[in-house]
Amino acid sequence: MDVSTLADRVGACVVALDPIIEAIRIHIMSAERIHADDSVLQKHTERMIEMI
Repeated sequence: MDVSTLADRVGACVVALDPIIEAIRIHIMSAERIHADDSVLQKHTERMIEMI
């Protein structure tokens, strides 16, 4: 597949999914608190400490 064709398809998907992304953003930002899983950060931090 040509790169420009692939880029066009990806761009079309982004445009098609934009209303869903915006709805999720509004839902999340309307919450009183936003919780996040920091396990990746914790693992990365532990690995960095081991390297020191």
